Amino acid sequence: MRWLLLLCTAAAAVGCAARPEPAPYVAPVEHFQEVMVQTIPRGCWVEHNSGYVGVAPIAVRVRSSERGLPKGINAITVTHSSGAWERKMVRYGEPVPERMLFDLRGLPGVAPALSWR
Repeated sequence: MRWLLLLCTAAAAVGCAARPEPAPYVAPVEHFQEVMVQTIPRGCWVEHNSGYVGVAPIAVRVRSSERGLPKGINAITVTHSSGAWERKMVRYGEPVPERMLFDLRGLPGVAPALSWR
């Protein structure tokens, strides 16, 4: 009986000493930059990576690295109420621009009127 008690005590002591503490979880830091999207004429629908974000002029958040380079695909598309659209890509290796201007006046169905700011 003593032998069994001694064996259990030794096993418990070895099991407790062998387990290291787990390292605390550190969440990765995400970086974003805002791109001001403006359109001529004003009021076009704006999409970022095929997801609707609002009506121009609008600031669009783009995932970027610490150095300001875009991460992943960043396609910004604007669509006029006539159905005319234009897409610009923010490619890796190029810095994320502060502003993007889409001039849709020359596309079919879009009136060539001037847009004053």
